[in-house]
Amino acid sequence: MRAPLQPLLLSLLIVASTASEGCAARAAQAPAARWQKVALAAVADQPLLSGPPQTRGMRSGHVTLKAGEAMHRHSTNDNEELLVFLHGRARLQIGDEWVEAAAGEVLYIPPQTPHEVHNEASEPLEYLYTVAPAR
Repeated sequence: MRAPLQPLLLSLLIVASTASEGCAARAAQAPAARWQKVALAAVADQPLLSGPPQTRGMRSGHVTLKAGEAMHRHSTNDNEELLVFLHGRARLQIGDEWVEAAAGEVLYIPPQTPHEVHNEASEPLEYLYTVAPAR
């Protein structure tokens, strides 16, 4: 089994920037997006990005599922989603297919895809999700 990534990911740095058309245009535009840093140890089962979107709608969060728990079936709708597994093992239903994932793996879920995440192991399952509008 792979070692958990938690020691490598004690904090998450999110950088967002906006383009400008020169100094004069910058003064007339809304302030540039600010970077955000979130200590993963300080958040549990809550969004990592909060407030008004600084991107075109990206959202991110941190989830911990205890043994036997599951994230209910839901759809990505017009979004794409990325799951980054930090600790434990997951069993996911993606559409009609069952897939396994473990700490150290990343899983992409395309738009319009119903999915659910199950923790059938005896240890907690911990992962990050990022959802963003698809092109």
